[in-house]
Amino acid sequence: MNKKILLPLLVLLFLAIPTSFILAQGNSAQLQVDPTPTPLPLPPDARPTPLPNITEYENQASFTFANIGEVTTILRYPGQQNLYANFPNQWQLIAGSGEAEKLPPGATDTLSNSRFAGVSFIEIHYDFADTATEESTGAEQTYWRLQELYPWISRPGIEVYINEILIGMFIPEVGTDLRVQMPIPPLLTMLSAENPYNEYNIEIAFYSDGDIYCNYDGLLTIYDDSSININYYWRSAFRVLSNLPRPLVQDTFIPETLALIVSDQPTAADLEAITWVSSSIAQNSFTNINFQVFKGNEVTQDDLADKSAVIIGFPAENSFLRQLYNGNLLPSGLSANGRTIIANNNPVAEETGVLQIIPSNVNPLFTFVTITGETDIAIARAAKAFASPPIGATYQLLLVDYDFPRSTGVTPLEEIIIDQATGIEATRNLFTFESLGFRQRTTQGIGLQRFFLSFYVPRDVIINDDLTLTVNYLYSDAIDRNSSNMVVYMNNQPVGNLPMDTTPTEIQTAEVTIKKENVVQGSVNVIRIDGQVNITLICEDYDPAIYWLTVYADSQLTIPYTKVTNAVDVAPIVNPIVPFAFEPNHVVVLGTNPNNAQMSALADVYNQLGNLNRTTDFDVTISLEDNVDLSQYPDHDILMIGLPTSSLFIEQVNESLPQPFTAGTNNLQQLIGQTAYQLVPGIDLGVIQAIPVQGNPARLISILTGTSEQGFDWGIQQILDNGSFLSGDLFFVQETTTNGFFSSLFSQTVLDTIVSEVLGEQEFIPVEEAEENGDTVSIVTTEGSYIRDDVTDSTRPILMIAGIAIAGLLIIIYLGTRIASGGKRK
Repeated sequence: MNKKILLPLLVLLFLAIPTSFILAQGNSAQLQVDPTPTPLPLPPDARPTPLPNITEYENQASFTFANIGEVTTILRYPGQQNLYANFPNQWQLIAGSGEAEKLPPGATDTLSNSRFAGVSFIEIHYDFADTATEESTGAEQTYWRLQELYPWISRPGIEVYINEILIGMFIPEVGTDLRVQMPIPPLLTMLSAENPYNEYNIEIAFYSDGDIYCNYDGLLTIYDDSSININYYWRSAFRVLSNLPRPLVQDTFIPETLALIVSDQPTAADLEAITWVSSSIAQNSFTNINFQVFKGNEVTQDDLADKSAVIIGFPAENSFLRQLYNGNLLPSGLSANGRTIIANNNPVAEETGVLQIIPSNVNPLFTFVTITGETDIAIARAAKAFASPPIGATYQLLLVDYDFPRSTGVTPLEEIIIDQATGIEATRNLFTFESLGFRQRTTQGIGLQRFFLSFYVPRDVIINDDLTLTVNYLYSDAIDRNSSNMVVYMNNQPVGNLPMDTTPTEIQTAEVTIKKENVVQGSVNVIRIDGQVNITLICEDYDPAIYWLTVYADSQLTIPYTKVTNAVDVAPIVNPIVPFAFEPNHVVVLGTNPNNAQMSALADVYNQLGNLNRTTDFDVTISLEDNVDLSQYPDHDILMIGLPTSSLFIEQVNESLPQPFTAGTNNLQQLIGQTAYQLVPGIDLGVIQAIPVQGNPARLISILTGTSEQGFDWGIQQILDNGSFLSGDLFFVQETTTNGFFSSLFSQTVLDTIVSEVLGEQEFIPVEEAEENGDTVSIVTTEGSYIRDDVTDSTRPILMIAGIAIAGLLIIIYLGTRIASGGKRK
């Protein structure tokens, strides 16, 4: 399936909408109340337990439905649950054969005790309630009447399909804690030509052909600890350049690691290539990846024993790349001077990029790709070819002597057009769903069906009036129109309905007004259409295909807006990361000698940005200078990655930061505005904060830093886990807890209120008051407070921060774990 069709859904899996405190436009001191429920703090256990890395499995693996993003589901007859799983490309599943097998209650050890051990199979953990009895009346009596007429009829069956192939069925038993197992048949594992990326759409159908039950009231609960049990062996990778980024990545929900090997002394060109590689991997695959960056003279064979790698840089300056050339392992060679690349027996021009793919010489199951050349231009060309390899490049060497056109995608509310009547520049107010990345889509079956549309709103526009949503849609005439409905939500708030009260003879059109106050600027906004499809089931076969909804891509969204002309009208910063995904001109500050942790964070962050926006190439300038002249980049967003001591850039903007640092150290000044607080000495904290660029407040400076290497790592991990969920301009991050808020709203009153609620009757003395009274300022040691002397219970989240408001960090919008009737599909 064309991956562009999936853009709106995949973007929504990774984006969320800040709906907390939104500052009134043009006045950061005012508070605009957003019409959303009271926000909640992120719970301590909000980050899921990560799965092991792909290389930690040894020919067998078991994944629960929860591992692939599903929740416990209750199905009322007739209904179905759809799931999606993408297993590693190089895992060849081992098929089984045989009928479904029911396990005794309480049996849980699926891999070792199963009759299907050694092959791949599915286990369904379920409860089943059937309230019909011989004494039942009304609809429940139907079951018994049918039993008298058709004594051979049993309860409705449960059929399980994978990629639309029936793998088995069973009749559920009434009871709780029941399990059934069924093997994945050979037909599915042999179809590697049709399924090269090991994608599996699984449907559990609570109905079967021939069912004639009307008004049957059975309830089937499918638990999220149901599992997919995989037995496999590794198969060889298909290594051609047109297949990039595969086989470097396995295209799976299971975590995997990719090595990036840069020059012994990394250059800006090396690091800019990293941003192309990591963002394009996100945009062109569906993988759960972490990056490890090594310098060429430091990487070892042990580092590469369990992973693929991209090698970046000039041969003369990357020791590892030079080793590959010296071993004659690459399709090209080197001249005697060790600098000029020889391909097809001819020297390669200086500005020609060289892209190559070979098996790893450390572990042939893995792959190496080189991005090289003799100049920075050559490196850039090879990196862009990596991001967009030619379709016909079915070979291992590509010489790139031209510049790839940059793809800017569609960035809503950015386009300036010329009014044909007046010749005056104006902004486009009317957007089709298609221009916003939505594709026509039809769902089938009864129950909840969902459609998503997302759009980014920059901070430098003014929404002049309410928005108008014009939806073109059609629904099956088999649907019960009296009990079915379609509800439109904007940022998780209901804003209108689409009528379903007539027999459809042609495409329906309906308008819904969306209040301009519901738009969040500086983040992505989400429109969701929930279709609840109900039926009046008569006594005939149930066929889900005849109950359908379609939303058309020529539907329209009208956003009456104008570009900001006065700086005071620029909306405040509500998220420190999301704007970078939709405003593609960036300067990244790393300091004069970035370490491996900084460079790995750079790759991880740009992979996340590629996930957030899959249509836009990022134009990144890497700064390896301490002092950055921001006047050279008037239309760029600025991203600083690393500890304060890694770059003098922090000192350059320190006085403007919501939370400044002590000059020349990684220590916080412990002063927010005019409010002082005190931390436990030596505390590890990740610190994420954002400010407008001086002279161009429509652009922002985001600082990803910390008080220590540990704190920095926690902050980067929070960006990867929940970056689009952050709401505010200042965040303090620990291993399991993040506190964030809008710094302009912070005050001594907020500090006193929060701390007094924590300490109860005990008195909290602010730092400045203690100094005025001549008292010795000490750390409050009350159990459970934000300021602590020590905590011995390691199972509790460690906050240790006085006066850090929790309200800024929200659990915002859960954007639906399923599409269509519940599954996640590519």
